[in-house]
Amino acid sequence: MTNLEQVRLIIGDLDSANLLFTDLQITEFLTLKGNSVLLASALALRSIANNLARKQTLTIGSYSKSSAVSELNKQADKLEADAEAAGLDANGNAVFYMGYVEQIHTEFNAEEIIKNVAIRKDL
Repeated sequence: MTNLEQVRLIIGDLDSANLLFTDLQITEFLTLKGNSVLLASALALRSIANNLARKQTLTIGSYSKSSAVSELNKQADKLEADAEAAGLDANGNAVFYMGYVEQIHTEFNAEEIIKNVAIRKDL
């Protein structure tokens, strides 16, 4: 399954006769979000929510317009949280953390460590 197909699956855009987004639009969501399926899906859901919010009236079963928009945004929040938990930033880039460990053996060494910290701007 391609990333595009995965986005369609996640957002429920499965009715080929009545698609919510073109392939080009979903491809653009993926491009904007670093090819992250989760983040592109969240962006698509927010796009749907924004379109619904602009409509004058809305009838979706027992949903009001505000509850439908709210639910779509909650789903987008969950997808973004899942992406963050997977180590992705808001643009779909992997986030790496690096730390420094230096041992103090002598007074000279301690001065070197303080100098290195200042150079790295850790202070």
